[in-house]
Amino acid sequence: MSIPSRRTSGRSNAVIWILQALVALFFVTAASLPKFFGHQTAIEMFDEIGFGDWFRYFCASCELAGAVGLVIPRLAGIAASCLIAMMVGAVGFLVFVLDDPQLVVTPIILGVVLAVIARRRIPETAAMVRARMT
Repeated sequence: MSIPSRRTSGRSNAVIWILQALVALFFVTAASLPKFFGHQTAIEMFDEIGFGDWFRYFCASCELAGAVGLVIPRLAGIAASCLIAMMVGAVGFLVFVLDDPQLVVTPIILGVVLAVIARRRIPETAAMVRARMT
């Protein structure tokens, strides 16, 4: 009996890249751009948080940077991990600050998808960390 290889097949690698591109597209179009351009819902939500516009722009910048990172091979795993941290923060704000727990579905789903991406990109992430440490 042979032990299955941990290397990803060409097909599964293509599926992960498509997933990364779709998640990146979501973060650009549905997450960061509405915050940058002052969509009314984003303004109201961040006003309710109470940190001011700087926090809306900060979150939008982090989401945009994460989206770009998702489509750069060496950065995809780290970008996914950072976006997971943002999704955890989003869930916390939605539940504890905005008191709107029904909105947590989207960041939870995104967090799970990002966890799959981060997990599949561990070899690239580890190689980048090793390269930085030498």
